[in-house]
Amino acid sequence: MAKDKSKLSQAFEEAKENAETTPKKRQSIGKWIGGLFHELKRLVWPTPKESVVLVLTVLGVIVVVGAFVWGLDFGLGTLIRDVLLKQPAA
Repeated sequence: MAKDKSKLSQAFEEAKENAETTPKKRQSIGKWIGGLFHELKRLVWPTPKESVVLVLTVLGVIVVVGAFVWGLDFGLGTLIRDVLLKQPAA
């Protein structure tokens, strides 16, 4: 993990230096698309195991946040109905 961070920070620093030294100039659409495909080839995709872990993490967060919002909605609805409006539950 430490190697990944050092590689990432090194790549970030190189990109930052290149951005500072390279003047902004317009490119043709063809060169832009060529650069796009070049960058897509360099892209590092997550492994299937990492993908499963990330998907399960997202689903878990969705369930927890959904349960929290449901509980908040239910509690505030009950409070408003029973205390403020003084109506019994149906």
